[in-house]
Amino acid sequence: MKKRLRMISRGQVDDKYSFLYIWLMSSLVDFYGNLRHDDCDNARDCWKLSGGNNFRVRSKHFCYDKTKIPAGKHLMDLVAVDWFKDTKRMDHVARRQGCTAQVASEKGLFSLIFNLQVPGSTHYSMVFYFVTRELITGSLLQWFVDGDDEFRNSRLKLIPAVPKGSWILRQSDGSTPCLLGKAIDCNYIRGPNLEIDVDMFF
Repeated sequence: MKKRLRMISRGQVDDKYSFLYIWLMSSLVDFYGNLRHDDCDNARDCWKLSGGNNFRVRSKHFCYDKTKIPAGKHLMDLVAVDWFKDTKRMDHVARRQGCTAQVASEKGLFSLIFNLQVPGSTHYSMVFYFVTRELITGSLLQWFVDGDDEFRNSRLKLIPAVPKGSWILRQSDGSTPCLLGKAIDCNYIRGPNLEIDVDMFF
């Protein structure tokens, strides 16, 4: 990202990058979570982006031939990750003063927040903040954001993947998708953004 922004400042951006893309990428540097971002393969205690092609999704012809294809480019940008712990469950983290979702809203961006809640004697939450400039009217993403909980539960799917790791880890993970809202409790909070609080209690 730093290399791309330096190219922008020198006016050397290739024509395939639109002004919209440049504006959005420039805005993303203002987001921070308490878990650092590090793309190095041997980094620890951090998060990094995984390429969309590590995941396989249904093709347009799936109903006829059951084929799946690489997912390709993601619809929203993951810009920050928080890791919280507390004595009680942490719901609706997007209302926390100064959190990434609020910063995105101030910039005119829409946020989708996944709050993965791990219960126990100490409660943990790993929170992922995704942003986009706008919701395209009529798109599946817009239907999901503005739909009811029944529709959301029928569409929110977890696709497990371990692109790098030991053979044992990759084999034990599996690759069967799961409709998350059908398997565990998901609480959807629609405001200027959409937060999904996922109770990981099995």
